[in-house]
Amino acid sequence: MKTDTLFYKLLEAQPSLLLRLAHLDALRGVPYRFHSVELKEKAQRTDGILLPDEGAPPDAPVIVCEVQFWADKLIYTRLVSETALLHLQMPDISRFQMVLVLSSRALDTDAGVWSLLRTGGAIDVVYLDEALAANDEEISPEEQSAYMLMQITVTPENRAVDDALIPKLGSTIARTKNRALQIMFRDLFVSLYTSKYKNLSLDEVRAMINTVEIFDDIHESLAVQQYGDERVAMYKLEGIPKLLKLGLSPEQISDALDVPLETVLNIQRSKH
Repeated sequence: MKTDTLFYKLLEAQPSLLLRLAHLDALRGVPYRFHSVELKEKAQRTDGILLPDEGAPPDAPVIVCEVQFWADKLIYTRLVSETALLHLQMPDISRFQMVLVLSSRALDTDAGVWSLLRTGGAIDVVYLDEALAANDEEISPEEQSAYMLMQITVTPENRAVDDALIPKLGSTIARTKNRALQIMFRDLFVSLYTSKYKNLSLDEVRAMINTVEIFDDIHESLAVQQYGDERVAMYKLEGIPKLLKLGLSPEQISDALDVPLETVLNIQRSKH
């Protein structure tokens, strides 16, 4: 899921957010860095872990995180199995903490056979919509920016509400005073927003943020360029059936639209 991936980018930018959301208060002062680790036995990578950084106490746990924005009955099993495989690869690590982030309580399929791990505190579960609504602490502009971006992922579709958030988000990002982080947050916003509202035109994407000073160079945004490329590709695909109806051959359409011939042939076959 694209939203899951974008959420991990937010945690990469602000790993301390996971500690705050999961109420791991004893670890809030511990420096962590975000990683994705290859699980050799599964030939895949973990979604994300927080490794204690330089200066962390020796007993600081490695935090294994799973983020889920859709229902999955095996999510607890996947989290536990990934943690077990990590321990096989990192036998010197003495403590692991598992954190499951769900967009809402409705997605919690129950820990099942892993219930004792949850009740015993080895697994912390975060319901993102509730955690964000309950946030009333004074936090840094960096964390506040990430919180606001997270809100876009869990609130219902409402352009008026989300558009009203943009000026506040822009001013909060500006207060980070870190240009590289500002660019990352800006591009994450564009990606999250266009993932939530999938039918926006490129002009609409640019117009919605061109009044926010921090987004003045939005035309240089990689996320905007990628969205523009995606829209162009979509328009091409939508036009293929119409051109076939007009009698153009698949080869002519492929050349005219600069799309693979196989793509045109697949669309042609699907219409018969």
